[in-house]
Amino acid sequence: PAISEVIALGAAVDYLQSIGMEKIAAHEHDLLEYLLESLKNIEGLKIIGRSDADNRAGIVSFIMNHAHSSDIAMVLDQMGVAVRTGHHCCMPLMEALGLEGTVRVSLGLYNTRDDIDYVCEGLKKVVRMFA
Repeated sequence: PAISEVIALGAAVDYLQSIGMEKIAAHEHDLLEYLLESLKNIEGLKIIGRSDADNRAGIVSFIMNHAHSSDIAMVLDQMGVAVRTGHHCCMPLMEALGLEGTVRVSLGLYNTRDDIDYVCEGLKKVVRMFA
């Protein structure tokens, strides 16, 4: 049996409950609003999907005019930033939107506004390198 995994899950649930799910949701919403506003300042970046933070999870997918999603991820990776790229298991949607793939930034309890600023620095570096 997966005893250690169950114990770890219990510890994770206890941790989240000690903070409070409402506080976690508010923190992630604040970060999402900040991310969406910050991404507006990146030349050639287009958010895929709704660009408002209402009723949206802390996940933002985007493309950039100047670079392929894999190139964007490579630059960010070299800065120590982890993002996801590609079709994200939704190839029919990507085909319908005419996209080869997107870059996806995911926010969580552990992120800060400084993390978002650092991602945006990386994206501005992508513009300088590929524009």
